[in-house]
Amino acid sequence: MIRDRSERTDGSTDGNDVERCVNCGDRIETDEWHPVDTARDADGEFVLVQFCTEACRDAWSKE
Repeated sequence: MIRDRSERTDGSTDGNDVERCVNCGDRIETDEWHPVDTARDADGEFVLVQFCTEACRDAWSKE
């Protein structure tokens, strides 16, 4: 899962996390179903990654 924070001009954040597709970076509507998968992060830990569409998940899986 990729998280994005809305930055203010002073460099601080407003605290609102925005879910992003791990494949294309599009916003994910958190109140709707969306496909997920698992991956390993840089430390080798399992993480849950989210996608905006099944097509994005399939494209990511093929890489």
